[in-house]
Amino acid sequence: MIDTGKLNYSADLWFEDGDIVLKAENTLFRVTQGILVYHSHIFMQMVLQAPTTTIVDGCRLLEMTGDKAVDLTHFLKAIHDPAYYDPAQDTPFEVISGILRISTKYNANGLRLTCVRHLQRIFPASLEDWDNRSAPGNDTIQKFRARTLAVIMLALETDHPVLLPSAMAYSWSVGLEGLLDGVPSNHSFPKTDLDWATKRQCIIARDRLTLAIRTDLLAFMLKPAHCGTVARCNHGRLASLKAWGTFFATAVIPTPFRFEVNWTDLTQRMCTQCVEEGRAEFLSARWVLWERLPSFFGLDEWDSLRRKAGLDTVPT
Repeated sequence: MIDTGKLNYSADLWFEDGDIVLKAENTLFRVTQGILVYHSHIFMQMVLQAPTTTIVDGCRLLEMTGDKAVDLTHFLKAIHDPAYYDPAQDTPFEVISGILRISTKYNANGLRLTCVRHLQRIFPASLEDWDNRSAPGNDTIQKFRARTLAVIMLALETDHPVLLPSAMAYSWSVGLEGLLDGVPSNHSFPKTDLDWATKRQCIIARDRLTLAIRTDLLAFMLKPAHCGTVARCNHGRLASLKAWGTFFATAVIPTPFRFEVNWTDLTQRMCTQCVEEGRAEFLSARWVLWERLPSFFGLDEWDSLRRKAGLDTVPT
């Protein structure tokens, strides 16, 4: 027997028909072992190896060493009630992060992949998905100032680098001060602060990515016109480059993939042929830059990151 006098019984996860008790920190959960083992073979091994000498309310006790009670709460609710975690509905970040931590640790792949795919709605692994991230109903993850940094920290903690390239490329959304000093805590979240090595990667990559906008994405503007209105189009190029020069000197671009060319404005300065050729070159350069994005942070190529995350499989 165990002295439960100083322990808390979970109000929502203490089922009278439960047949095993889990202990995380100072909280006890009485749940159904059949549901546990269905979602994870690691839980199956733990249940089979659970000692028969430690009994709580007639059930064997599993010590969940190193797990936070709040994380386990979200995971257990998700596996006992599938409606509890629905990526189509607005979801607190704490729910996603807790489920991802536990499902990763215990290899509950169905829920793990659901969490990763949910997070990929805002920090995806394809340019097409990036361009669709603001689509109505797509972003159902709780919004808060430090969200980008929180996703980076969660991806590092749970070893899901597939989330890192687009999240780290967007890290400047919190500003230089927020990136260097962390984002202060509020009533819902503790201070969010990256480790220095990750900060350094973000800062160095930011300068390189900003340069890539000018040298790669806008390379079409540096080419002389070969059309029927050469003088007009070249003058239009120079005027646009001058305006962008002022923009780059004063603006902070969270990510190069938020940079947009005002093609309507260019049609007032250049001929249709030059604008259409420029748009095609811009879109091609943008795709190439996206494919190179992981390399800016010392990460593997996109295909390798997707395979590591198991994103070539179908969630169960």
